[in-house]
Amino acid sequence: MVIETAALFGLFLVTGDSTPLYYFYPVLAIYGAGFGMSLPQITNTVLTSVPFQKAGVASAANNTVRQIGAALGIAVLGAVMVAQISTVGQADLAATSLPQTVKLAVANLLNSGLAGGLALPSGLSPATLITVQTVLSDAITQGTRWASFTAAIFVSLGAVSSMFIPDPRLAATVEPRNVEKAQSPSDVQPVTVRTQ
Repeated sequence: MVIETAALFGLFLVTGDSTPLYYFYPVLAIYGAGFGMSLPQITNTVLTSVPFQKAGVASAANNTVRQIGAALGIAVLGAVMVAQISTVGQADLAATSLPQTVKLAVANLLNSGLAGGLALPSGLSPATLITVQTVLSDAITQGTRWASFTAAIFVSLGAVSSMFIPDPRLAATVEPRNVEKAQSPSDVQPVTVRTQ
């Protein structure tokens, strides 16, 4: 999970308006490796914490919790992304000198979470279209950056909390309290064995 966290923070740092696509390859490969190493360990931890007769129930519970967590995670990250897109887009839009009708159309798009498409008046100059594209591009980029930052925080919290999962193997090796202590080597008497 630490590798996943590092990759998500890396995604936050790498993502930009003009970032080439090939910059994302190593970051996503590292994220995939971290995810690939952590998922089997989580399943293993769940399955070793229950008797083998209940392994099916534990596996089903693990899969259910993982699916619910994924759905909630997507909802939270989507909300962060849409909020950032709207906030950054509105700020960028206010700083432009676009015509009021164009500003209104772009503001409606940003307020709707980029749903419904953009209906611009016809006959706009290429400079106006480039300005609209720049506003939307910056808003989407910032939304993506902050969603990956939020994901990195949640994954890092998961990595820290995994340190507190008790190891079931340690519970099996604890000595009972009433067992006599072994004798020291000086207390042991030599034994003579006779053979015939």
